[in-house]
Amino acid sequence: MQNLTDSLLALARADAGNLPVKAEKIDLADLLGEIWHKFKKKAQKRNITYSLASPGNRSLVLSDKTMLTAIMTNLISNAVSHGPENSGITMAIKKEDP
Repeated sequence: MQNLTDSLLALARADAGNLPVKAEKIDLADLLGEIWHKFKKKAQKRNITYSLASPGNRSLVLSDKTMLTAIMTNLISNAVSHGPENSGITMAIKKEDP
């Protein structure tokens, strides 16, 4: 719960312009897997499955890792906590041309 609170606080600071953004290359599939692992036990108790569709070996994005982690943690937390029991969470990474 503390991690979620810290993440939301970081988002609020960034939104207010009080948090510097540090862009770096991040493997989005790896990051999502790490975040999912934190919620896996709770999801299993609610019989919620998880799947990730990713194009190719690596899914690199240029982003602030702290901010992206906060956003994705909040998204997955909400899906696990408020989604229906006996359901699934599907995330897809799609490569688009700029």
